Amino acid sequence: MSVSKFVKKMMFSQKLNFKEGEFELMDIRGLMLPVETFGGIIEREYNTSGEEIFDTLFEAGRSHGKLAIDEIGRKNKASKKEFLSKLWDSANMMGLGKLELRNYTSKSYQVRLTNSPIVGFLKNSEKTDGLDRPVAEITKGIGHGIAEEIFESEIESEFLKSEYKGDRETLISFEVVK
Repeated sequence: MSVSKFVKKMMFSQKLNFKEGEFELMDIRGLMLPVETFGGIIEREYNTSGEEIFDTLFEAGRSHGKLAIDEIGRKNKASKKEFLSKLWDSANMMGLGKLELRNYTSKSYQVRLTNSPIVGFLKNSEKTDGLDRPVAEITKGIGHGIAEEIFESEIESEFLKSEYKGDRETLISFEVVK
C-alpha cells in the first residue's frame, strides 16, 4: 500500500491521530464506519424519502469541504493547485474511493473518482435498484464546498460521468458561475 507524502507528513507531525476510541485529522475528530453501515443508512432513507437523501448527502459533503478549507487550507502555504491535490490526498485516506484532481484552471477543476465503496454498495443493492442517477453526491458536495472557498465564487458542479450508471469512472466538474 502506498501512502502519499501528505499523509506521511500528517502522521509524522501528529496531525493524524489514532487513539483508543478516537480518530483525528488536523485536530478534527472523525468517525469511520463500514460501508455496509453507511450504505444501509442511504438505503433506508432512500426507501423512506426518495431521492432527497442525495440532496442531504450533497449538503453534508459541501459543509465538509468548507470545513476542510477552514481547518486545513488556511494553515497551508501551498498554491491553490498544490493545496487541492493535498486535500484530495487526504480524502483518499478517508476511504471515499480513488480521487484524482484533473484539469485545474483558475476558474475550474474536475475530480475523477474510481472504486467508490458507496457507489459499489448502492450498485449491488436491491433497495436502490432502478435508481437512474449518479450517487456520488457526498463527493460532489465536498468538491463543491472546496471550490466555493478556493475560487471565492458561486460554483456550478455537475457529473460528467458516473460509475453507478455504467461508466468506468465518475467524473465531476466544478466551475465558477459566469
